[in-house]
Amino acid sequence: MKKNVSKMFFMKSHYLLFMKIFLSGIFLLFQLSVLAQQQTVIGTVIDSQTATAMPGVNIVVKGSTIGAISDQYGKYSITVPDRNVVLVFSFIGYSTLEIPVAGRSVIDATLISEALSLEEVVVVGYGVQKKTSLTAAVSSVKGEKLTAIPTSSVSNSLGGRMPGLIVRQNSGEPGRDENTIYIRGISTRGNTSPLLIVDNIPRSFQQLDPNTIASITILKDAAAVAPYGVAGANGVILVTTKRGETAAPSLKINSYVGFQNPTILPKWVNAYQWATLKNAAAEGAGLPIPYNDATLQKYKDHSDPDAYPDPNPYDLINRNAVITSHNIEFSGGSDRMHYYTSLSYQYQTGMWETVHTNRYNLVINLDAQASKTTKISLNVIGRNQENIFPGATTSRIFELLAYMNASRGPVYYSNGMPGDKPPATIYNSGYQKNHTLALYSQLSVEQELSFIPGLKLTGTIAYDPTNYLY
Repeated sequence: MKKNVSKMFFMKSHYLLFMKIFLSGIFLLFQLSVLAQQQTVIGTVIDSQTATAMPGVNIVVKGSTIGAISDQYGKYSITVPDRNVVLVFSFIGYSTLEIPVAGRSVIDATLISEALSLEEVVVVGYGVQKKTSLTAAVSSVKGEKLTAIPTSSVSNSLGGRMPGLIVRQNSGEPGRDENTIYIRGISTRGNTSPLLIVDNIPRSFQQLDPNTIASITILKDAAAVAPYGVAGANGVILVTTKRGETAAPSLKINSYVGFQNPTILPKWVNAYQWATLKNAAAEGAGLPIPYNDATLQKYKDHSDPDAYPDPNPYDLINRNAVITSHNIEFSGGSDRMHYYTSLSYQYQTGMWETVHTNRYNLVINLDAQASKTTKISLNVIGRNQENIFPGATTSRIFELLAYMNASRGPVYYSNGMPGDKPPATIYNSGYQKNHTLALYSQLSVEQELSFIPGLKLTGTIAYDPTNYLY
């Protein structure tokens, strides 16, 4: 028996030793694999104009908190957790630079001063100019900045982005959230809105898909708006949609889903508090109190919600209202033909479940070099939008919400039927439906006149039919 016990103990000891060695090996292999993925990247950061070293440049691994700073000689060293991460180089006054590591251990970076952006061109009246050549009051914003914040209307993305531009949203309802726009305040009597131009034609831009906009420029002073005469008295907003370039075919998809909730709502007393206040008011006026202790208790414990209701206006609000947008862009071109197409869909619900909007946007921009001196362009911008609202207006609904109290019955009876006027107004007052079908179309022909170098003649015809059904 002793021999067998000793033998079992010996085998058990060897088994435990073997397991320790095996687990240690697994742990060592895991650490080696982690170390194999980690990599130290070194390099130098220089200025593109002066070719001198740049100290104090921030280098971070994109999407993480791992970072480093270049020394006085512009040199840096950073340990990255993966061979396929992206390094982001940033410095005040310089454009941010992103470089994929792609397994490299030495990466030198050249930063470009943002002052060079003055060489960029800005759309102005009937043409473009370099920023360095501008003497008039002009501000512009690129289209990619408009899509950074998900909004249902383009004008909702403009507030605070350009000096001199004042944007006031009149309503937050889906389909009614267009803004009143001013440039440097109100300048005239009557119509105080600026002139809106989309691809050189007077049109509204507020319901365009932000993904299809290349740039927005505002002309603010007399020198800038002079080409438009009296029509530009309140300023001019120029919107340019995207166009194709000489490049391989490119497909781009933009999509998001979000939820909306009211930011601020008034606070309401409950039924017990309301009845107590009514008693206090009656007592102060020397009148009999309308609610005895038994009634107050029923309001408090909700034992009979149909006869002694505790209406809560917020039961009617559509929490986490959905907003979603999906966009597909296809662009490219050759030396003789450029194309850009975009199809998008947006859906948004409102504060009440009976409010929602559907919008489809289509953009087709074609540019063809018909001959050495002739260029033809075709632009098509379409919109199909449907808005649905309750029969009553929003202001009327909120007015009725303010009247809700214990004496007017419950929001819903225990059998599910609507009780007080607000739910009936929201759900049983019929509906308003607005359907808009708009088409912006234009054909342009640009002809170079070879007998005078630099002179071009451009002719444009635009047809913008809009059908509106209420």
